[in-house]
Amino acid sequence: MLSMSRAAVGAILVTGGLCAAISAQEPGINVSCGVGVMADEDGCSAIGPDYRARFDAGGVTFVPALGARAPRLFPARFTPQTFGRAEGEAVPFSPASPRASERRIEYAHGDVTSRYDVRKDGIEQSFVFASLPAGSGDLVVRVAVDTKLRVASQTRDGIAFRQSDFGGIDVRGVVGIDAGGRRTGGTIAFGDGVIELRLPEAFVESAELPLILDPIIGPVIDVADFGFDEEEPDLAYDVTNARYLVVWQRRFSATDTDVRGRMIATDGTPLTSVLAVYSSIDLVTNISVANVNLRDTFVVVWEEGDDILARSVNAATAALSPVVGVATSPQTETSPEVAGEATLAAAEALCVWANVSFGDIEAAQISVQTDGTLTVFATQTVSTGSALSFKQDPSISKQGGGVGLYLVVWQAIGLFQSSGEIEAIAVDRNLVPQGFAIPVTNSVNGFYKRPDVDGDGFRWVVAFEREEGPSLASDVQCRSVRWDPIQARAVADEFPVRTIDGAPGVDEVRPCVGFLRGSVIVGYEDADGVNDVVRVASVDPFDCSECETSVAVSSLVVARTSRVATQASGGGSVEDGAMFVWEARPFSLDGDIFARRFEPADGTETDLGGGCGQGGRSRASCARRGNGSFSMRVRDARPNSGTFLVLSASRIQATCGACTFVPDPFTGSTFLRTTDSRGQASVDLFLPDDPGLAGLRGYLQWLVGNPTPGCSPLDADLSNAIEFQIQ
Repeated sequence: MLSMSRAAVGAILVTGGLCAAISAQEPGINVSCGVGVMADEDGCSAIGPDYRARFDAGGVTFVPALGARAPRLFPARFTPQTFGRAEGEAVPFSPASPRASERRIEYAHGDVTSRYDVRKDGIEQSFVFASLPAGSGDLVVRVAVDTKLRVASQTRDGIAFRQSDFGGIDVRGVVGIDAGGRRTGGTIAFGDGVIELRLPEAFVESAELPLILDPIIGPVIDVADFGFDEEEPDLAYDVTNARYLVVWQRRFSATDTDVRGRMIATDGTPLTSVLAVYSSIDLVTNISVANVNLRDTFVVVWEEGDDILARSVNAATAALSPVVGVATSPQTETSPEVAGEATLAAAEALCVWANVSFGDIEAAQISVQTDGTLTVFATQTVSTGSALSFKQDPSISKQGGGVGLYLVVWQAIGLFQSSGEIEAIAVDRNLVPQGFAIPVTNSVNGFYKRPDVDGDGFRWVVAFEREEGPSLASDVQCRSVRWDPIQARAVADEFPVRTIDGAPGVDEVRPCVGFLRGSVIVGYEDADGVNDVVRVASVDPFDCSECETSVAVSSLVVARTSRVATQASGGGSVEDGAMFVWEARPFSLDGDIFARRFEPADGTETDLGGGCGQGGRSRASCARRGNGSFSMRVRDARPNSGTFLVLSASRIQATCGACTFVPDPFTGSTFLRTTDSRGQASVDLFLPDDPGLAGLRGYLQWLVGNPTPGCSPLDADLSNAIEFQIQ
């Protein structure tokens, strides 16, 4: 079955501004529960699980994330006004600019420093006095507050600012702390738009300096809010820094969402604090991320209003580039998805989206400069809609492999038709279409939608939903598409559409695809009307047959909207594993983003090279115990030619002309076949479910007859050799 790494899997959920643990049986690492501090030329920003804050020369604007039920944002502006003794002069705070460190932001006002420590439950506002103000009596600090939240209650210990039943902000817990560690409670009061913080005279007079006056400003989230506030995750991998960037949508209100992110290790361990990738006063949706290996940089795209925007995130430093417009025409552009560049051959990402105004699928190259800034090239039309049909929900393979060929897929719907089909076209690194669009599905009775795709530049797997019938549940299906070098275009494979999960009466929806060499992993949401569970299946990259039975990511909470990235998509080995992220919604609480590493137990497959001439490309899919049809294939070889498959447990490694012959024919077996008109042949073997087979290695290579052979002694061209290991 699919296996999970043995890393710690502590699961965390957001409630009331705190990150509280749930059952240890819940798999995955919580990605979204954390804090972060960032500085830019105009000030500093801080983020926590349930808030964001902006610091400038005048003060701090605190924005609680009240969830989807809140009709809009309800920020509060806190501006320090004066400090002093109750019997003495009220001294204005001198102007100062914020300075940021890892978890703290400070303003230096002479002998007084205002300090903000960023915590999960809010920002801890402190005023540090190097010397006492002149006068006598209590120490008093006054802070102006500007907010549309109303004062719901106030006591000596705190003030509750609220808006209806959505939640709000608390200012609470005034404490005095001197240099010797002595502590005392203070008081807080509010009137005429000003908060007054006090420490008692007796403590102040005997305090060892410096003296700290220390309240907390924090969000309060109504636990009845079913806003599901961490939503729609995506992720990508960077091989140089061996880390993923997870991005997601953070909902602050019904009209405001942000883009957040976090770097995690290959075992899911968080490596950075939460990043404020993009903060907006508008709705931000459809977030997508990819990696450009040459620049060690992630490119994040999203939809805001009717436009597509982007910025880069440095994989090593998390530095953010300026935001650029990818598609900002007067038309409505939606559903962006971005693909990266896994090789060192180019420094461009490719972004595709739907132009709803015209019904077209459009795309643009996004070049990443050495300093991380982005340059967007002219928009290209990938597929043109019409008044009678339109295209929507595009997806693009995560990378183009060594040859730089990507597959773009989308849903095509006729205006007067009840069916929707999935179409596809291959494009190169420069977005030049290769051939013409092809149908991936073809059914007058089906309704296909929400496609996703991944591949290696030669072969792709497309997964999608198919409705079982009007108003009935959906199934998850898939089909492979291959590059045809003779026709110089992508073609649907000879294998038909295959159902991955088609349980009657159960919705299987929202598929995502990660392409490994030995298999393809497909994640999807399995909804039975009570719970939503994310499941993962491993399938053959040629015919989508099952390599191993699907398993559930989680069954303890409502889980949905999974995405997957393989390490290969960011420049890693095709034998490496993948990371899933998903949105977990534990019944009465808001949603969080979780991550989990997967390595399908379907054998390993390593390309040893050695091919020459028209020997084609060999593959060995799903080398696992219990596989009744372990397939050893050759593709794109010389058509209609006699061919031998040589299979051996040892290698000879002999040079033959321009070829290298790897498996030892004297200790192995040979199988005679003839390639078809497309240069394809295959041999299937039964691998029994015998534990003794686990770990066994084999070597295979195809010899393809040719009158002008690359290997003259054998009168044949050779495919690349494959080493496989059975799991």
